[in-house]
Amino acid sequence: MPKKISLHEKLMTAAYEKYGAKDTETKFVAKLPLLERYAVVLGNLNYQVENGGFAQWIDNRYVNNKDVLFEALKALNTVTAKLVSTLVTEVLALHAKLSRRPADDDGLSYESHDKNYYMLQAQLLKDTETYLQAAQKNVQKDVVKKAYARAKATNCPKSWSA
Repeated sequence: MPKKISLHEKLMTAAYEKYGAKDTETKFVAKLPLLERYAVVLGNLNYQVENGGFAQWIDNRYVNNKDVLFEALKALNTVTAKLVSTLVTEVLALHAKLSRRPADDDGLSYESHDKNYYMLQAQLLKDTETYLQAAQKNVQKDVVKKAYARAKATNCPKSWSA
């Protein structure tokens, strides 16, 4: 039996099908509809940190979408999202310190932050999927309401406007 694809994965796939070769990741994300934007930044955080830790997320410049990431985490409005938000804030502060240190000074690292993220990761993905599904239902309801309102305003037959 094939694995069921999550809405999160579907939204990311739909988003990256729109990726323009000339776009930077930041410009690309900014052009996306809200749900795809959130899916992309949350997915990129997860993929990058899972594969190479916060250092990879930073080195690959996904950190440039940190404002959208914080917005998405705030929208999730869960305990786990708040913990991840705090963790990312700490990583950014540590990154600022590391950026000012000599390259051979390895007294600071993201290792403890990576480990903390790994403990939160599964719940964050669940929270993300729950949020995206609920938000998509709300978007669909709004589309239907607007369609009914247009039908009513244009004097469509009553059978078309529920």
